[in-house]
Amino acid sequence: MSNNISIDLVFNSAVGSRGSGNDQFDYPSGIDYINSQFYITDRQNQRVKIYTDALVYSSNFGTYGTGALELNFPLGISLNTAGDIFVANSANHRITKFTFSGTQYDFGSLGTGNNKFNYPVDVKYSIPYIYVADKLNHKIKIYNVALGTPVFINEITGLNFPEAVEIFNNQIVVANSADKTIQFYDLGGGYQTSITNSSWVYPNGLCNINDEILVVIDEQDSTLYFYDVDGNLLNTFSTGLNFPKDCVFVDEKLYITDSANHRIVVLDTFIVENIPYLSAAIRKLTRQLYPTGRAWWMVVGGLFDKLHEGLSYSEARAYENDLSVLDAILPDNDNYTTTDAENHESVYGIVSNSAVSLVNRKKAITRKMQYPGNIPARQDYRYIQAQLQEAGFNVYIHENRTEVGLTYYDLFTYDSSRYDSAFISSGYTVIANYVDESKDASFNIGGSISQNFLFWVGGLVYGSSANVDDDRKNEFRELILKLKPANMAGLLRITYI
Repeated sequence: MSNNISIDLVFNSAVGSRGSGNDQFDYPSGIDYINSQFYITDRQNQRVKIYTDALVYSSNFGTYGTGALELNFPLGISLNTAGDIFVANSANHRITKFTFSGTQYDFGSLGTGNNKFNYPVDVKYSIPYIYVADKLNHKIKIYNVALGTPVFINEITGLNFPEAVEIFNNQIVVANSADKTIQFYDLGGGYQTSITNSSWVYPNGLCNINDEILVVIDEQDSTLYFYDVDGNLLNTFSTGLNFPKDCVFVDEKLYITDSANHRIVVLDTFIVENIPYLSAAIRKLTRQLYPTGRAWWMVVGGLFDKLHEGLSYSEARAYENDLSVLDAILPDNDNYTTTDAENHESVYGIVSNSAVSLVNRKKAITRKMQYPGNIPARQDYRYIQAQLQEAGFNVYIHENRTEVGLTYYDLFTYDSSRYDSAFISSGYTVIANYVDESKDASFNIGGSISQNFLFWVGGLVYGSSANVDDDRKNEFRELILKLKPANMAGLLRITYI
């Protein structure tokens, strides 16, 4: 039993019955929520149904078939704020993306390759990736969907009928159903740990409650199991459920697809973070600070005592949250994690490399934080761009980096097809150390000029140039030198007029 958090659950209501009408389902499976609407895959009716946040029917879409954008046993569903709806179109062996404001597509076909599936049963969106439970290929496949059609990034292998995937507490969580285990991986796909339970029959659903509680759904046991971040079992719930499949947590309520009962079940949740030591210390201090007269007596168990008990829990929780934030923003403590390091590396433009020890990554981040000292905004290219534009220069700053893997960035070459053949092999000058352009002309930027610089200044579009008044040329270069970090070299794609 966890000492840090607890959860109690009480039945609230249920919506639906078996059938094909607006308020009916035939084995509802996946459920997700965004922008005050629930999206539910109605498996046997071969459609996706939309409900308001009060679980009032709104509309539905999808038709049965094997053609473009048609559904064949839709199961898992995941949404993003842009209005994209990713559906595990299982019997069509593909992921189908629906949207109300952009390009819709089918992705994948039957097979074993990187872009093929064999009965995908679940999909999870977490910017900018989708994670697909490829059940009969026994894999979790990861794709970048930021640029349109999914691009294969990585996969987790060695699984045994994975039925669900979730992102929880900055980890990839997999329901490795046939092995009756829940397995945890870092965001790069590296195995971390697993949990199991002798009561499980076939755990095949997962749900995230505020990155604090992981719900494991055992469909065949018709039971929900609730675990804290350390893998401690907090509670179970099974009353009235019949083959529950998926759930989503919204506004202190848990919404469950109770598939064999053909309905959506709503549970009220009561979550309490238990911080007994801090709470007791705060209450003791409170007693000491109050006057000693009869009017201020705090009878144990009385209303006055209960009021301060509640206040002490709130104060203790705020204290713990403050410590957690400090641990994450400063790389000077043992609670600083690899995820914290990845966040800082992304902000400061440091290449992330999981093969480097966390100790050395913390040292690199600390060095980057110390320069330029008390002006941290200068670490961001947008600061330089804004200052140049404020000074009257109509120019734009572009960083030299592109994503090549999970949380991993590398230098790119501007003559790649992705940048529309926007060559910068000529028509540039170097900015490194000097206002005088001729002195920087001999600066050795490295073997590949189109790769080895760190930023370039030019027009709005990659590879284009910008115009600067020739009378302000030295002023322009001097301002860049003052603004940029001292150890950075860049290229200027500027026409002086």
